[in-house]
Amino acid sequence: MREKKPELIASGLCIGVLILFFTAILVTVFTRFILVKHFGITNAFTEFVFADNWQLNSDAETGMVYDIDWEELYPFGEGDPAPETEVSVNQTSPYRLLHSWKSRIDRIEDKIESYSSKLLIGYRKMTEAAKTYDGIIGWNFASFGEYNGVVELPDGYLTTLVEQQDVSEQITALEDFYLTLKAENIPLLYVQIPHKISETEDADISGYADFSNQNFNQLLSGLEEKGIDVLDLRARIREENLRHHELFYRTDHHWLTTTGIWAAKEILDYCNTRYHFQAETERLLPEQFVQKVYPEWFLGSQGKKVTLARTEPDDFTLLYPKYPTLFHFIVPAAGVDETSDYSVVYDMTEITVKDYYGKNPYSGCGYGEQPLVRIQNLENADKRRVLVLRDSFGDCLIPGLALCEREIDALDLRLFSGSVISYVEQNKPDLVVVLYSAASIGGAVNYHSHRDMFDFR
Repeated sequence: MREKKPELIASGLCIGVLILFFTAILVTVFTRFILVKHFGITNAFTEFVFADNWQLNSDAETGMVYDIDWEELYPFGEGDPAPETEVSVNQTSPYRLLHSWKSRIDRIEDKIESYSSKLLIGYRKMTEAAKTYDGIIGWNFASFGEYNGVVELPDGYLTTLVEQQDVSEQITALEDFYLTLKAENIPLLYVQIPHKISETEDADISGYADFSNQNFNQLLSGLEEKGIDVLDLRARIREENLRHHELFYRTDHHWLTTTGIWAAKEILDYCNTRYHFQAETERLLPEQFVQKVYPEWFLGSQGKKVTLARTEPDDFTLLYPKYPTLFHFIVPAAGVDETSDYSVVYDMTEITVKDYYGKNPYSGCGYGEQPLVRIQNLENADKRRVLVLRDSFGDCLIPGLALCEREIDALDLRLFSGSVISYVEQNKPDLVVVLYSAASIGGAVNYHSHRDMFDFR
């Protein structure tokens, strides 16, 4: 029994800590929903409970989301299966089951981390203390052999590593979509968003620890063999001798707002040449914008994970055209339908308050990830309608496209559960652009959830 005593003590301590954490979360829930929400009580106790998250100590309702039945507005064809559970009877191969369960586990872990970070009293202070200790003992964030942790590159930029993926199903999905659009005389352009790790500047880990560029190469090669137009922004970065890492936030996986406008110009320059667009891309040159810089304002998703104990926040920049603009800006799921100048595309509630852990200034661009965003340029513009299928890298790029084109529609298929083909048939775009980053490609395509980014039906 004496030999087991240390193990029993250690087990008891662990159980005690878990009970303490669970009790702290219950206290936060009780304080938020009973004391604050129900009785309207705010005092020194509630301020202590919400010291790590001041937003919870408020009755204000933010981030209103409107529930829209996208499938009713844009129905699927009769031959398309209805949405089913994550593991469909038609997806029972070992690979698909493993992929499905891995996705489920990842979502559960994200939810646990989210609930803990929002509801555990003192979570941020405890995390920062732990990261400070890690720094003292020289503990790295994650090894270069892991695919679920943050690593630090030699120049201080934070990133995550991408594992090798089979992209054959993505190639097939895009080919089917391409042929469907071709029958309607609508061109398809695939634009590859770069990952923070460069194939040339990070040659010591690219292809050894990170396979984002190798996945890109495999995908683009397959698309070109199918006759699908491809614009590889990585190639444009190399041709223009741009410093790859400096196009991104140091603490986030996204590119800078200025890089988003640069990418919009590259896309429209290509469209002018390839599809005879008449976009005035000079409007997107850096000198055409006033830059409003918010110093040390943004702690990105990767910075939030390692905390301010191990990194410093980024500056954040908003861009405002120097020339007159007039947009009709529509975000149905956020209840936005406004006509104003270019500033209408910014959700300033995410930007005006410096809150490193509670706010996300990047998502203030274009109102962040949304099922549908529509921008109509009511000033002089090229009279084209472009449909963009995008991930979050499109947040700061979509408004740039709209500065030169008459209408830009953007769908995020993770949130838009309707039929893409139905949307195309109803809105008749002149061009469809698929704009995806490293996190969006690879693995099996789930045709039953109607939430897969490569379900183009």
